[in-house]
Amino acid sequence: MEKPPYKLTVKLDGAKPERIAEAMAELRERAAEYDQAIAAQATMAMEAWGEAPIRAIIDAFETWLFYHAQGVDCEIKLQRPGLRPETSAMLAREKRATPMDQQGWDNDPSR
Repeated sequence: MEKPPYKLTVKLDGAKPERIAEAMAELRERAAEYDQAIAAQATMAMEAWGEAPIRAIIDAFETWLFYHAQGVDCEIKLQRPGLRPETSAMLAREKRATPMDQQGWDNDPSR
């Protein structure tokens, strides 16, 4: 099949995902007004200061995909620093551990 000569790419940025969703819904409605035999794609990028919220979103969305979007191809890419800030902070705390901390008082079996 020959590739069409025209392509529309819409990039949406915003602090509120619900506003992005509203804009995507509007774009979908506009596109539905035309009889088109083309493939559609959507990309949404989210940024956070920690990995936990991103992981929670991924897990919840994966469940939603299973129940609601059979037949939709989806690829999720998680980009993160090689040394995460939370790991760096944890290791820095361990590095400055007191002698009492190093003796393993938390692992004392007599408790």
